[in-house]
Amino acid sequence: GSASPSTNNASAITRGLWLLLLAGGMALLARRLRLAVAILRFANPWFGIATLLAILSLGWSIDPSLSGRRLFRLFTAVTCLLGFMVVDWRAGRLEAVLRPLVSGLLAASLAFGIACPEYAIHRELAPELVGAWRGIASHKNALGGLASLGCLLWIHAAVAGQCSRLRAMAGLSLSLTCLWLSRSSTAMLAAILVSGYLLAFSLTKARRNSALRTVSAGLVTLGMVAGLGSVNLLPGWHTLSSPFAMLAGKDPSITGRAAIWMVVREHVARRPWLGSGYGA
Repeated sequence: GSASPSTNNASAITRGLWLLLLAGGMALLARRLRLAVAILRFANPWFGIATLLAILSLGWSIDPSLSGRRLFRLFTAVTCLLGFMVVDWRAGRLEAVLRPLVSGLLAASLAFGIACPEYAIHRELAPELVGAWRGIASHKNALGGLASLGCLLWIHAAVAGQCSRLRAMAGLSLSLTCLWLSRSSTAMLAAILVSGYLLAFSLTKARRNSALRTVSAGLVTLGMVAGLGSVNLLPGWHTLSSPFAMLAGKDPSITGRAAIWMVVREHVARRPWLGSGYGA
């Protein structure tokens, strides 16, 4: 069927916002083009290679129009971030800018949920969505991810001495409240693991501490075991990964995502080297 007028209006607004972001980013770069070029010389070369591959994938993408839209958003994001850097850069500036922005969105989500719960709280009947808040975001996972980021930003502010403890506690309390209301178990688990690592990293005062490297390797290994087990890549891995999924509040299929990953495996088998196109 055809899209509803409200859907078309929302799409038009979204496109307009992305175009506005792109125009703003390019305007900033135009003012300090030489500095932007100098910064790019220090960029991760693998990111450049990956971006080039994404552009070339338009030639073999199974959905070129979708790949093109994904590339446009990638280009817009990079342009805005580079523009952010050339305007002014100093240690701690990124966190100082992000903290009030993220906290403002979380506060707006909390206020929206109190004032208009029929719109801010999921009404779907799926068990994982019943009673979950999405606030001003489109989904509970989006609100959970934003709240998880807020937790990390305020914990970092406290341990790095970038703000008072009272202000950090207020921001952290807001983030934790939205994180709990979102019921996003993935965001909760990410916040717990990364916050623990961040605190351990800050307390040791040793950036090359072997214990921290061991912890990092252990977390990556657990994630790989859980992920590979969910798609049943090897016999017995599904059983091995089940306890990790239960700890994260998920069923062994990661709330039905295993079915999506099976389709991805089929595409990998068809084009193991070039893939099916960026974002397609």
